Amino acid sequence: MSGDVYSDTVTFGGNIRITEQSIGVACAPNIPNVRGADGLRPVALTRITLTNQPTTTIPTVTRNLYTQGTIS
Repeated sequence: MSGDVYSDTVTFGGNIRITEQSIGVACAPNIPNVRGADGLRPVALTRITLTNQPTTTIPTVTRNLYTQGTIS
């Protein structure tokens, strides 16, 4: 699978805000089933997903909610 990763601020219901959230736009023309690609898996599973930065991890929605103090 390949695609692009963008970063933006995401808000839910006007009172929950996640800054610097990574949003992936995947292109999977040869993969008929991409179940499980929900962005909620452990951050460690994102390692080796960026071609030019293989050791970089991508914070998930859950990780950002935690590190930004929205959830404990």
